[in-house]
Amino acid sequence: MNEQVSEFFEAIKADDIFGLTTMINQDEALLNAVNENGLPAILFAIYYGRKEVALLLVQSGAKVDAFIAAALNDVKRLDKALTANPDSLTAYSVDGWTALHLAAFYRQKDAVTYLLEKGANPNLRSRNNMSNLPIHAAAAGGNREILAMLIDRGADINARQHGGWTPLHSSAQSGDAETVKLLLSRGAEVDAQAENGQTALDLAMTKGFQSIVDLLMAAK
Repeated sequence: MNEQVSEFFEAIKADDIFGLTTMINQDEALLNAVNENGLPAILFAIYYGRKEVALLLVQSGAKVDAFIAAALNDVKRLDKALTANPDSLTAYSVDGWTALHLAAFYRQKDAVTYLLEKGANPNLRSRNNMSNLPIHAAAAGGNREILAMLIDRGADINARQHGGWTPLHSSAQSGDAETVKLLLSRGAEVDAQAENGQTALDLAMTKGFQSIVDLLMAAK
């Protein structure tokens, strides 16, 4: 990664809209720059929570593939990307996520709906160290509606990600009582143990989430 591209990514991290605009005006090729890991600038901005930066890049003409469109909830561009390349439905981003993973994690309901209607597989496992399913991403993102949609389409509610964690573990640890209720009502295994032996109840007790402790105890 050359110095100019490195500065561009640093400006994204700094949320420097003015600096980025100046750099883009000087060299439009930066719009589609990738970092040392091959991650496109827009996804990098999304990962760092720089929504205005991501919007600037899109409006300035950066390429938007299925992964970016899914993460941005841009169904129009998502449809265009899948029409041009139908394999994008089962493809993986450079860092190992499917478009459905990204839409689920970033709570992008419209994109999730579109992808599932197009036949996206909710049980495709990520190709990275997390080794998880979109349902894990949805649990981490804390969106009850998206979780329900994935379960309705056949997502494995007790699937294990790296470390043996289930979606219930994630929801219990984050203190999301409504999501815990949903998972339990749909058949989540209340006593499922991670590789370290911890259950969702153990995590809730450690965090002091009494309402979730009560829910999990009642489900035993």
